[in-house]
Amino acid sequence: MKTLRAKIISVMVALLAASVIITGAISAYLGYRGTQNTLEQSLAQMSKMAVERLEWQLYAYKGLVAEMGLVKQLSDNENTTTMATKIRLLQARVENGGFLDGHLVTVVGRSLMDETDFSENACFKAALKGETTVSDFIVNEDGSTRILFGAPLWQHGQRGLKVAGVIIASMDGDILSQLVEGLQVSENGSAYIINQEGNVIAHKNRALVTGRSNTIKDAKTDPAQADLAALEQQMVKGLSGFGSYVYGGESKVLSFAPISETGGWSLAVTAPQADFMEQTWRGIYITIGLVALMVAVGAAAAVATANRISRPVTACAKRLALVAEGDLQSPVPQVKSKDETRMLAEATDTILTGVREIIADMNARLDGMAGGDFGAAGLGAAYRGDFQRLARSMERIAQTLSNTIRQIIQSAEQVASGAGQVSDGAQSLSQGAAEQAGTVEELFASVNSISEQVRKNAQNADEAKQLAGQAQAQVLEGNAKMAEMTQAMAEIRASSGEIGKIIKTIEDIAFQTNILALNAAVEAARAGEAGKGFAVVADEVRNLASKSAEAASNTTSLIEDSIASVERGAGIAEGTAQSLDAVVQGVKKLAATVDQITEASREQAEAVSQVSLGMEQISAVVQTNSATAQESAAASEELSSQASLLQDMMREFHLV
Repeated sequence: MKTLRAKIISVMVALLAASVIITGAISAYLGYRGTQNTLEQSLAQMSKMAVERLEWQLYAYKGLVAEMGLVKQLSDNENTTTMATKIRLLQARVENGGFLDGHLVTVVGRSLMDETDFSENACFKAALKGETTVSDFIVNEDGSTRILFGAPLWQHGQRGLKVAGVIIASMDGDILSQLVEGLQVSENGSAYIINQEGNVIAHKNRALVTGRSNTIKDAKTDPAQADLAALEQQMVKGLSGFGSYVYGGESKVLSFAPISETGGWSLAVTAPQADFMEQTWRGIYITIGLVALMVAVGAAAAVATANRISRPVTACAKRLALVAEGDLQSPVPQVKSKDETRMLAEATDTILTGVREIIADMNARLDGMAGGDFGAAGLGAAYRGDFQRLARSMERIAQTLSNTIRQIIQSAEQVASGAGQVSDGAQSLSQGAAEQAGTVEELFASVNSISEQVRKNAQNADEAKQLAGQAQAQVLEGNAKMAEMTQAMAEIRASSGEIGKIIKTIEDIAFQTNILALNAAVEAARAGEAGKGFAVVADEVRNLASKSAEAASNTTSLIEDSIASVERGAGIAEGTAQSLDAVVQGVKKLAATVDQITEASREQAEAVSQVSLGMEQISAVVQTNSATAQESAAASEELSSQASLLQDMMREFHLV
């Protein structure tokens, strides 16, 4: 249990700590948020200024390229200006503008300088539409970088006329990295530019540029870069904003803004939070120290105040605890203060005096009741205030007990009379219960005999079910074999038909051979002496043809007889299969009937088991009733004797 001293200290310390901590927390939070807002505004302003500076620089370069497209000699298609003059004019302007090189490109995308094909270049396509633009960032195989600027070459040097060609000028891409190198919002801060694909195209670390570093792609395999990738996804969408992320275990902030008219470039300014939060954290630490000091001082003051209040209260509480334990003689603690604690001590002394008088009076009256005297008078003056209800309660107790004892005396007489009647009835009940138990035992034996017969019937039904299942399986197997034989007879029938076709073909061949032999004999006769040998061969061939025809005819007869036999066998097989189908159906019906008989036998066995169980329960209940009846008879006799004893005891009380 928490003491009063502890409660006073805890409440005072909690209130003081809560107020001081809340004030300190609000102060620290406002300082932290102020630093964050200042940092966000500073980074946003720097990124905006850097973007404006870069846009102005790119705008200047675009203006130089656009001015080249207004040179009349470069668009001359009437051969009044030689190609050498055009190249010299273009090269001079390229050098004056600080470009690496320049190209005079035809409307089909072919450079007149070195035949380079620009037909698929974005700058070229935009320039053909009359726009001056900047291409995407280009990283060459040797690690060098370039930025292409494109402008339309206007016919006769007049803007708005027909586009006669395109001016393409390239600049060292490192100029972008040089521009962002000076953008450091803090000692460890930096800036960089990404294109519409998320590739870094400007950074103080040139390896990130030449290596085409892309955080959005890297984050798919490296979850540690997910926060930065989410911010860069907003950058490639052309949005402006501010955010924080963790990179390499260090918390950083980033502000970004799009670069207009560049095809999706965006500039970001980033710096570690630690570069800006050092002073803020120092202020937060000082605030925490002051809060701890104020809480400690307040706790010491709370302890001193709680001691002055709690000590007298604790002494009185301990004295009252002794009263609760039955100690009414120990002295009440003396309190010298002039506040409520002294009043508490005096009230405690008054309570003890009154309780002593009441206890003494109640002890005297209860002693009288213990001796059977319920009419003794008490000291009513000792009961003051709410204690008067205690005196009235004592009087009601004495009156109530007197009335109760009178009723007990009357009831004892009635119990003695009724106990004799209950004893007689219990004896009759005991005899009837014994006879009932014998009858139930005989009935139980008959039910057990019936249950055994039903169980055997169920077992026989299960065996019949198994035999029916085996017969069904064998019949189904025979039916399947008969179906296979029927299929085989059908295949023999089909094969016999094919053999007949082959014999027909052999007869046709023999017929044709015989005709050829006749023709050969005629030709041999015409040949005279020279054809005699050929005539002999023709005769042999004719003889072979005749024999083949005769053999084919005999084979045809045999095949026809076989086909007739197969037809008869197929008919017999089909009839047998139909008979087996009928047998299968009959066996299935028989199996279903046996299943029903088995299920009915099982249900009968279960029902008889339930009846047998019920008879066991009835037998147990009857035996219990018989024993209870015998016990009731004995208890009735005992009750009668106890009722007489109770009457004798009640006569000893002196009632009101």
